[in-house]
Amino acid sequence: ELSELLSHLGEVADDICLVRSMHTGISGHETGISAMNTGGDGRRGRPSMGSWLVYGLGSENEN
Repeated sequence: ELSELLSHLGEVADDICLVRSMHTGISGHETGISAMNTGGDGRRGRPSMGSWLVYGLGSENEN
């Protein structure tokens, strides 16, 4: 059930996982999306995924 717009995806379909639905205990789409992207509900001061990536991989920015 892969799209014909992504014709080469069928070659690697056994190596990927398709997630068709997600669930959080948080009501509201905006807060739920934030929780999915950051791993927290936004009230605990946890760093975002972007913060961890810059920490681990470094930044091209000299500042």
